[in-house]
Amino acid sequence: CGVHAGRPLELFCEDCGCCVCALCPALGAHRGHRASLLPHAVRRAQELMELHLKNLEERKEQESGNKRSIEQAVNDVKAHADMIKRQLSEKMTELQLLLREEERLAKNLIDEKTQQALGAHDQHLRSCQEQLAALETFTHQIRQIQQDSDPINLLEKYTEITKEIKESRHLLEEWHPIPLSFEHLLNHYKHFIRVLQSILEKPLEARLKEDVFSSLNPTAKKEPGTMLKTMTPIDRLLFLKHARSPTWEYDSIHPRLKLSDDRLEVSCNWRKIFYPCSPQRFDKLWQVLSRDAFLSGSHYWE
Repeated sequence: CGVHAGRPLELFCEDCGCCVCALCPALGAHRGHRASLLPHAVRRAQELMELHLKNLEERKEQESGNKRSIEQAVNDVKAHADMIKRQLSEKMTELQLLLREEERLAKNLIDEKTQQALGAHDQHLRSCQEQLAALETFTHQIRQIQQDSDPINLLEKYTEITKEIKESRHLLEEWHPIPLSFEHLLNHYKHFIRVLQSILEKPLEARLKEDVFSSLNPTAKKEPGTMLKTMTPIDRLLFLKHARSPTWEYDSIHPRLKLSDDRLEVSCNWRKIFYPCSPQRFDKLWQVLSRDAFLSGSHYWE
């Protein structure tokens, strides 16, 4: 002992954390302090270190589990991104096919109307040619009568065609073909393009926030890489004690939403479903109420 010369260190002062002799707790600076025999102190320290080592092993295992979860999440994110890209390419291909089909239908309409106009013009041309031929024949007939040297014969033949001459003096109709125009068709697609451009002018993320189907997905509102953190397994067990899947209220669901048979899952439906009339039913917002209210007990969801 550094204070009591010659005295062996037999005790451990728990308050000061040092080894002392038997006189220090009784007479020296460690008077009144908690002290224990060295073997007991060693055993206690070993037990505490063993507990600490066990805790460290548990933390290492927990961190390893976190690492595995993140690695799995990395693989899942990559796989999910690749899958969504493929599905997006398929949707874009479908859109391109729809546009090509729309182009084909529009061109067919143009061809159909063009053929109708050409057919009508051909008919009018034939009518004009027939009229020209008749006029040419009548002109030739008049010239022959005009050149007749016999006055009596000339007057008789002229009298015969007088009625036809009077009829030919009537004003002739002038035909003015109305040009065939497809401006209305072109304007239709110009308007379609303007509407599409006005939609695409907004950033994609802003459009997704306003989109009804995207807003129904809760993960779309979270930042990429967001994690749910729980402090200890004990905390999670306390949470899971109140875990439950909410049961949805059939009388409140929007007509564009569909309930599963067990009423635990909700999905979007492109066609309107005709549910029975109910004062609780949503008619504007795509929502559905839970059958259990928040005041009905403790609830926990993930």
